[in-house]
Amino acid sequence: MNPRIPLFCAALTYSGSTNACMTFEPGANRLASQFRGQRDLIVWDEARHKEHFIRYAKFKGDGGVVDFVAPTPSIPTIAEVDENTFNLLANITRSWVNSIGGSAGGMAGGGGGGGGVIVERESVIGGYRATTLRASSTSDLQQWLQQNSYQISPDRREWLEFYVRKGWFLTAFRLESKSAEFAASAIRMTFATTQPFCPYYVPKSNWGSGAALEVFFVGSQQYTGRIGEFSRRPWAGKAVFNEALRPEESRKIAKAIKISGNEMPQDAIISRFVDNSFARGATDDLFFSEVRR
Repeated sequence: MNPRIPLFCAALTYSGSTNACMTFEPGANRLASQFRGQRDLIVWDEARHKEHFIRYAKFKGDGGVVDFVAPTPSIPTIAEVDENTFNLLANITRSWVNSIGGSAGGMAGGGGGGGGVIVERESVIGGYRATTLRASSTSDLQQWLQQNSYQISPDRREWLEFYVRKGWFLTAFRLESKSAEFAASAIRMTFATTQPFCPYYVPKSNWGSGAALEVFFVGSQQYTGRIGEFSRRPWAGKAVFNEALRPEESRKIAKAIKISGNEMPQDAIISRFVDNSFARGATDDLFFSEVRR
């Protein structure tokens, strides 16, 4: 049996030492792992109130299974995207590219739903097994996780409760590898939402230093991020690039993330944000709105 590296993830980081995801308490047969790189892409289809969210990350550990959970306000459609997507974005925004790898894997859906936990959807995409869950109570969700051999500490339970109270869906991913440094294909999660968001909330035990988060945002207008769905708390992320996409660039991005051209925003603007303080005090997610002129 392979060892397991269980993780809850609100967002990932560029960091060699900080694990910015919500980790489960390690058991006797579990190993520690670290994220080795992270970039996110948001393509916001305002006309349809639809978000395409792409995550790309690389892990370092001792082999085994890596699990993380991603929150969304509605049931996501999950698909594999071109492995060169973020190289394309880096070229468009003329940003530096480091040697990060593919996305994280996630939690097995074994055991099925129980009590107030509903397994909404299961799929196998690009090396992952993905299970989308919805729970009516945190206790039921915790019980489901424990039945599937996961241990929950108080601050991780608090993380779960945050999304259960909101009525959000949690998609659990599992990736298995035998190598010390491993990655899988980048994935796209497409879901309905009233406003674009990026998973950002991290449990206190995962707060660290020296981490950074990079987000690419494509929309019909220039957008900026704030912390919290209804708040105006400023975000430390700095916009280091804002320019209109050329038509051929928009077509290339659509092809890379495997959506139709009419799902791309018209007259799109691409922004690149860098947050060098990520995972320190992150208690809510990032939400984006148009820049007021």
